[in-house]
Formats: sequence, C-alpha cells, structure tokens
Amino acid sequence: MWGRLSLDEKKKWNEFVKKYNIDYIKNTMEIDDYITGKQSKTSFCYMVENGLMFLGSIRGARAFKFGVYYGITHDDPTPMYRYSKYFSDEDFQSVKNELINLINCTKKLKRFIDIESKFNGMFKYKIMYIYNPKIMLPIYSSDDLKDFSKKLGLVTSNSFEKNQHNLLEYRDRNHPKMDNMAFAAFLYKEYKYSKKVFDLNDKIDNALNDKVNTKNVTTVDALAYVNKPIDKLDEKIDSSTKIKYYPRDDKMAQIALIKAQHKCEYDNEHYCFIRRKNDTPYTEVHHLIPLCFYSEFDNSLDVPANIVSLCSNCHNEIHYGKDWNKLVKKLFEERKDALEEAGIGIELEELLEKYEKICSKK
Repeated sequence: MWGRLSLDEKKKWNEFVKKYNIDYIKNTMEIDDYITGKQSKTSFCYMVENGLMFLGSIRGARAFKFGVYYGITHDDPTPMYRYSKYFSDEDFQSVKNELINLINCTKKLKRFIDIESKFNGMFKYKIMYIYNPKIMLPIYSSDDLKDFSKKLGLVTSNSFEKNQHNLLEYRDRNHPKMDNMAFAAFLYKEYKYSKKVFDLNDKIDNALNDKVNTKNVTTVDALAYVNKPIDKLDEKIDSSTKIKYYPRDDKMAQIALIKAQHKCEYDNEHYCFIRRKNDTPYTEVHHLIPLCFYSEFDNSLDVPANIVSLCSNCHNEIHYGKDWNKLVKKLFEERKDALEEAGIGIELEELLEKYEKICSKK
C-alpha cells in the first residue's frame, strides 16, 4: 500500500488531473483514449487502475466497471468494444456524460457523499478521490471499510458512505495529524497487510507444498491444460487468527510442477533431490503473485500461470534473500504472457512493490 507520495507520484497525479479535465473529456477524448484492452498505458482507465496505483487499488472488479472496454469474454473470444449493461445503448458519449457528471459533482463536495452513478463502486470511488482527495479516505472496497471499522471497534454499516464518515471521525479523534492518505496506509499496514496476514499465508503455502503430490494428475492432463481466466473461490477465515485467506487447489499446483518437468524455473540446472513419495525431482510451488493479494484481482491467482516450480534454495531466496528481486524479475518476464492469458494483469513495478510489503515484515 502507498504511504507518503514521492515527488514523481505527485507530478503524475497532477498531470493526470490536468490532462483529463472536463473540457478535454467533453470535446477531445475518444474511446481509445479512455478504454483498457488496447495496450495503451496512458488511457484514462489504465491510469486510474494502474498508473495511479499508488493512490490505492481497484482491481477487485471486472473490466465492465469502466462502462466500456476492448477485449473478450468467457463466451466470446473475439476482441471488440464491450459495454456494461448500464450503457446498453453502446454509445461512448453516454459514458463520457456519466464521467463528466461524476467529476463535476465530486469537485463541489465539502464532505463525502456516495454520488449515484452508473459506474462500478470502486472505479467510481477512486475517481472521486483523484479529483477531490480531501473528502474521503482512499479506500475503495466496501469490505475493507467494514473490516477496518470492526477492527477499531466502530459500529459497522452496509453503507459505504457511513463507514467512510465513521473512519474519518475516528481519525480526527485519535490521529489528527494524519491526512487521509496516511491514515488509509496505516489501516492497511496494521490490518490487511500485516505480518500476521503474511505469516498465515506462508503457513498455508507450506501446507500446500506438503500435500502437493496427493492428487493423481496425469502428465497428459497437465500438459493439455490451457491458460484461461478462472473465477475466484470464496474467502475463508482462519479459526485461530480470524484472518481472511483464500484456499489453495493442490491440483493446480501439481499441473504447474508437471508442466515445469519438476525443474527449477529460475535455473533448470539447479540440483533437486528425488522425492521418496513418487521418484520425481523435489521442487516447491510458489505463487508469483502472492495469494495474500488475491482480493485485488478480478480472476483467480491460484492457477498454473501464476504457480512457479522452484528448487528449495531459490524458493527460500525469494522469501528471505537479499537478491529476491532478481529472481522475481526473471520469473515475471517469462510468465507475463501466460498471466495475461489467465486474465491476470499486472506490471513488474507493481509486482515488486507487493514483494516489498512482504519483505519489509521479514
């Protein structure tokens, strides 16, 4: 999670707001300057979701949250402009009008109000923060707001607006020197990306490596597996810590190991001893995008495209070594196309930032 912004981040934020002003959106912005899906890293939607990631994540919803995007669906593999049901007339002007109205209304606010809009909640809330950061915490997930309120002993509500107000009032009473961004960063660090959360996920990952060979996945079935977006499973709550986590499917892990031929994917020449269970070289599974960040993505991260086979030494180096970033960079470059096929979009810079959060707790 972000904290205090750097000068470069502040500049990028200011340049975005300056470029995408009301006049530009109304009179100049074309559909390809707005959408995701055509590899533009300067479009409005790409910048809101990825380019301004330091202002908070909105990954936990599908691309229809933008009103329109360019791409495929589970049922239709033909790339095309696709509108959400709220813009069923398939008219980009209606999307622009909705965006203009949201920004205009947001800029007039003195206190956060949950403005009615056709846009998906998290996308809407991040736009509101970008254009008026004084009125709200940069927390765009209703579940996160509820969880933080509960952890602080506040009365929780199903209202996004009410939970924003309650947390802001708590901040004013208890942390008056923190601005909205600093307080949000504090909440994420303490309650969502804490050492306890990372430790629980490490424990579950270790258990996965212990039982990864219990499934009878044939080599033929594993090699026939095709990368594709998979829906996420529901969260579970650990009974002892009360921390949320996502379950792992050891069948997916076994497919990944077979596809890697039970070799270390960082360096195929690395020595791996033979398992006594099944006479295969011993490697361990590692989720390249750690599953503690599961909620930030639209599709499942527990898929072969995101599961790497590593020797024990490399696996431990990623978790505890000084040069962990060297391994992550190489593995990402080799995996980024497969991740895209699995509906998992992430840039190397963002992935490294996620590892920095984990490494800082070890």
